[in-house]
Amino acid sequence: MPTRSYALPLYSLVDKAKVDPRSPQLQELAERLGGYLAASLGIDSLHTRVELANDEPILVLHGVDAKALPKLFALADVQRTQLHEYSRDGDDQFTLRPLAVKPDGD
Repeated sequence: MPTRSYALPLYSLVDKAKVDPRSPQLQELAERLGGYLAASLGIDSLHTRVELANDEPILVLHGVDAKALPKLFALADVQRTQLHEYSRDGDDQFTLRPLAVKPDGD
């Protein structure tokens, strides 16, 4: 079954006051969050990382199987955030395509 990559705003999952987006430990945080999402919510991914989108950190989940999508949508809904499909356009460029989640409740 094909896999895709998705992204969520990092601050929808962790307290902004407890994260320094310039910290060298940010990738370790991404790996731990990936492990948490897999173990606690059943959202498995091949690799997780943090990247900056418009100076805001996002958690990117690479290699997510389609069967995990309902759980990923539910997580975005509960956290009142937007889920994006993530695709790499080049070495330093990527595209975030919003998926059908309305975090404002409309």
